[in-house]
Amino acid sequence: MLAAQYYCEHFSKIQEIISKLDPETSIAIGKAQNIMQNETLKNNLIFISVNFSFIAHTITKLETKNTSLNDSMQIVESSIEKLKLVSGPMGDVVKKKIHAVTEKNPGYIDFKTINDIMSGRHTSKNLELWPSDIMRFKYAPITSVDVERSFSRFKNILRPNRRHLTFENLKKIVIIQCNKSF
Repeated sequence: MLAAQYYCEHFSKIQEIISKLDPETSIAIGKAQNIMQNETLKNNLIFISVNFSFIAHTITKLETKNTSLNDSMQIVESSIEKLKLVSGPMGDVVKKKIHAVTEKNPGYIDFKTINDIMSGRHTSKNLELWPSDIMRFKYAPITSVDVERSFSRFKNILRPNRRHLTFENLKKIVIIQCNKSF
């Protein structure tokens, strides 16, 4: 998205630079010059920039540590509403995809239900969780970023030269690693 926005904002300068290159030196330069003359490219860049440029910022916000479930769900719902505003034939495709992704994702539906319960909204969906379990979801991450970060952190713990650690020592190292940011 950021690349499309960049190319959209600097289209005329990029087009000018590419047009000055000698197409005889490379087949790729000739192809690039033909593509840059195509009106469809410019229109597509504008469409992408206008309708989808917010997505990169949204992803960054969702990757933020210690975000409450309610805040994360608001970010996602706001993004869904923005995507539903995309018009034209591509807008129809986007709306169908959003519906397919959100309705067929049981984890998303459960997070939405848990968030509704914690926000005091009544829901008809029954979760097979105890109230004490539901309240622990207050800061549940809805992305896998924290999990991926922990894998990166923990891969250094079980290096080949540390395969003989006792469980107690391993547990202490993991606790130190988990609390490292505090």
